[in-house]
Amino acid sequence: MSNFFASLLYSHNLYYGEPSRIAIIFWSLEIEIQFYLLVPLLAVIFALKNNLLRRSLLVGLIVVWGVFGVYWVRVYSPRLERNLLSYLQYFLAGFLLVEIYLAKLIHHPRKSYAWDVVVVLASIAIFMILDTYGRFRWLLPFAILLLYVSLFIGRTANRFITLKPVFTIGGMCYTLYLYHLLVIEQFGRLTFRLSLSQLSLPLDFLVQCLLLLPIIGGICSLVFYFCEKPFMKKQFFVSDRAKVVSRPSLA
Repeated sequence: MSNFFASLLYSHNLYYGEPSRIAIIFWSLEIEIQFYLLVPLLAVIFALKNNLLRRSLLVGLIVVWGVFGVYWVRVYSPRLERNLLSYLQYFLAGFLLVEIYLAKLIHHPRKSYAWDVVVVLASIAIFMILDTYGRFRWLLPFAILLLYVSLFIGRTANRFITLKPVFTIGGMCYTLYLYHLLVIEQFGRLTFRLSLSQLSLPLDFLVQCLLLLPIIGGICSLVFYFCEKPFMKKQFFVSDRAKVVSRPSLA
């Protein structure tokens, strides 16, 4: 029962030093809640009027926190490994992306194939950094930031991510993230029976993907449409009184 209440209060990582036993994937939600609580304080950065100072501060914080989170927090306290202290640099990279966007540095009407190459290079860099097991992990926020920037202004890449099926799936990505393990646990009992011992691991994995991905997509689409999408409508947040007040007078 204590695990349930710790998960309910988004504090299981901090209290027990391990992911929630209710749903292991909730560990990242706890980090997001911690970030949301600090957003008003962190947003003060955007109150700085000097562009160079504001951007330099964001870059410096990403570097310092990247080193701090990777080389100090996780070594000093495994209990803090799955908390904001270890991941703040990625949220700050998101702030820097907002800064770049608001400055209209990626609002080019003409896209470039050169930035499509950067998309590929940034993607490779992300996997290479992840493979270093921490040595260059402080560079990861910048590699991710570079990937996002290049997706904005790469001709082929931008055309791809603006396709309706792609951004629709992107819109429901968190639903897929939260529920895909649950679907696999339930339906994998059936699909795993179709595994053949003579198949190689990569081929067997491909077979499982072909069987499970449509099920995951179908179930998560329904969950997204009926449970998440209604809360994304602007009208949902407008009270009846606000509608009456904003309505022009007929007198």
